[in-house]
Amino acid sequence: MKKLQVTSVTTGKSNHHIKNLIEKHEVSLSDIEYEKLKNARNVLTRTYEMEVLYDQIIETFVTFKSKMHEFNIRSIQRVKNDDYIHNHEIRSSLNRLAFNILNFSKLYLDKHCFNKQKQSYILKVTGCSDRHNEVLELYHSTHETNKEYALGCALRNVAQHQSLPIDTFNVGLSAQSNNALAISRFTVPLKKDMLSASECINKKLLSKFEHDPDLHVVLDRYIYAIGTFHCKNRELASSSISDASKLIKKTAQATNDLFGLNNHLVELVDGSSPSEEETVFTLDLSWYEVVNYLIEKNNLSIDCTQFQFDGYLKPKPSGNVFPSDALKSQKEVISGQSK
Repeated sequence: MKKLQVTSVTTGKSNHHIKNLIEKHEVSLSDIEYEKLKNARNVLTRTYEMEVLYDQIIETFVTFKSKMHEFNIRSIQRVKNDDYIHNHEIRSSLNRLAFNILNFSKLYLDKHCFNKQKQSYILKVTGCSDRHNEVLELYHSTHETNKEYALGCALRNVAQHQSLPIDTFNVGLSAQSNNALAISRFTVPLKKDMLSASECINKKLLSKFEHDPDLHVVLDRYIYAIGTFHCKNRELASSSISDASKLIKKTAQATNDLFGLNNHLVELVDGSSPSEEETVFTLDLSWYEVVNYLIEKNNLSIDCTQFQFDGYLKPKPSGNVFPSDALKSQKEVISGQSK
């Protein structure tokens, strides 16, 4: 027998002693009512899992960008460009972060769409093939129009099956002849000749890049694309999520009202086995506040290539702040080769 169960505690007197009386109240459920509650709970738990996974992607991505900025600053202080141990630590740190970004996103995309056999998130939550196809169309169109996203997908396969994504980085310091501010650069190029040797990367895709792709730009655009998929998921699933939440809350409230209780914990119980009853889950949704928090936290998909990030008040100071001999060369210094 499937049922809802709520436990109440009342205080009474017995033999001049006060004791707590525990009483269990039960409401039988039909198989249809039971399945509706289970399905509603599944909608919310799948949404929770998706939001947590997306947050992992964004947090790792932000850490990667922060590390890029940190290494840019630290590179100014380093005179030696052949410090192989230091260069190894830089590559190692960035490879870990890039690898995590690519693998978290692979897990996300596997759950996101691809085909009906794998049961995409939107198909599981809404049961609507048209909405699944709408997400799938967005995925395919993005793969065609966003070359950096397409390359990111290929790099994910390279990282999983062939080699780490980062083999080298460039550092450079230069100044304009008009005594303007010095420019410090820290970049991670993806060598086209090395990429073309990989069976995981389409040669036609590489032909869309005039120069060596910049991994920083590639990841910016790659994460932006995943963000658009995520926002589409939220949009298409919103009504199903709302209905699921309302059903669980309404059922919990109605059960409390039936027994004159107030906000007591309601459990969904499967008593099909005569020897043992199983609590399937509770109807408490306090845990779902995490989802609401993550939606507000990661509320937009941002293409970072469209922004210039500046942390200085205007106007900036003018003139060189470095010894002149450190700025004589206009040519960018290449550093960080693996060998």
